[in-house]
Amino acid sequence: MADVQAAFDQYADGRDVPVAITEYNMFSVQDMDNSHLMTQLVNALYTADTVGQMMANGVQMATHWNLANGQAGNGTDYGLINADTYDPYPQFYTYTLWSRFGSEMLAVRNPFPADTTLAVYAGRIDENTLSVLAINKTGEAVETAVQLQNSPTITSALMDQLAGDALDAQTITFNGSSAPAVDFSDAPSEQLAITGNPFTVTFPPYSITLIRLELDS
Repeated sequence: MADVQAAFDQYADGRDVPVAITEYNMFSVQDMDNSHLMTQLVNALYTADTVGQMMANGVQMATHWNLANGQAGNGTDYGLINADTYDPYPQFYTYTLWSRFGSEMLAVRNPFPADTTLAVYAGRIDENTLSVLAINKTGEAVETAVQLQNSPTITSALMDQLAGDALDAQTITFNGSSAPAVDFSDAPSEQLAITGNPFTVTFPPYSITLIRLELDS
């Protein structure tokens, strides 16, 4: 994106030109995915972080390729859902998490290596609601303190979580359910008992966690 912006500065008089990533996925050529990585938990972690990186670096539009593709001859699949059974692949649920994140991204300081350990994004849902989305890329639980700037009072907190036993897992849990209903009525958000700022959170191995914090207005 820095190179793209430099090109705009040089050739487009610095105009703020919208940037679209018109196709993205873990593989550009499905025939190379002989290990079926695109149907596994690892692709959920990859997809979640890809969306976060695009948001953080100023991409205005992006399209995951694709919703329902159909399995390739080697058994992999570009899709978010299986075109024959309509069963979601793990990365399907990353968009549920991001859809609850909010429309404004906030600055965040992360003491962990984001590329290998814990990637963290912070957002604003509305005037009194903030969000934190964390991606644990390791096989160990990560415990850390979360502190909000200016020490606001947290009145309530909800947590949504995608997790699996291994990077190659094709079955994951979303809010504790391995097969949640389409409307997630059987996989509700968990109410967290948070009373202080900072507060401590433990992110399970190979997980994506969204925490929504309601602040005292």
